[in-house]
Amino acid sequence: IAQVISAVKSQYNVADDKIYVVGWENGGFMAYRMACERPNLISGIVSISGLSFADAQTNCDAFNAATKTPVNILAIHGEFDNVPVDGGRFEGKPVPSVEETIAAWADHNGCDATSKTTTPDALASRNKLFPNNPDTDVVVFGNTSQCDVGGRTELRLIRGLNTELANAMTFNNEFTPSLLDWMFESPGVSNDIDAEEGGEEVAPAPSPSVETSSGPESGYDFCPPDVLRCPDGEMVTRQAPSCEFQCSNGAPT
Repeated sequence: IAQVISAVKSQYNVADDKIYVVGWENGGFMAYRMACERPNLISGIVSISGLSFADAQTNCDAFNAATKTPVNILAIHGEFDNVPVDGGRFEGKPVPSVEETIAAWADHNGCDATSKTTTPDALASRNKLFPNNPDTDVVVFGNTSQCDVGGRTELRLIRGLNTELANAMTFNNEFTPSLLDWMFESPGVSNDIDAEEGGEEVAPAPSPSVETSSGPESGYDFCPPDVLRCPDGEMVTRQAPSCEFQCSNGAPT
């Protein structure tokens, strides 16, 4: 994932303060792991029905680092998720509760982890048989404006739902836009300090310019899916291994 992020940034104009990892269930565990291991590459995560195993949280690199890097955290869970919202065991291993997990990240961000504000039924996230049934409670940990490090920590608990049983009809039309709004509206966190720390090398990525990019002597196996028009009107894409735009007559425009 770190290599994908770095490769995309090398080819496109990416806002460093809006890089998020989003994951569902196992992907939610992955998102927390990314936040722990490479907080310098991301602005935050959205974890849907995912947690950290207890040992992973205890050994979280971000928590134990001498210099704290803020991470925006949005956790979304169904009240009846298979991943135990109140803590317990999952796949044979202990997991902390959702609130313990979020409180740990609030503490990492320099917030008062004991301070939380719960707004019951604050959002409408799912399609319901009975419209008056409770929906999504929003729990905000700490006060972002008073956090020493920065970052935002929030839990959305969807009442009456097991996300593992969710399908395309479970969530309403506001669900996905609300996630995007949260990411765009969260305080910008730019943790791109990879160059200062001498971070891991990433696979060479072709330049988005028209000229052939410099790369490995053996050439590239894949190229970015850019399309340009040749002088004769032909539309061309980059060609491996050099990743040049190859026109039969003149340079592409």
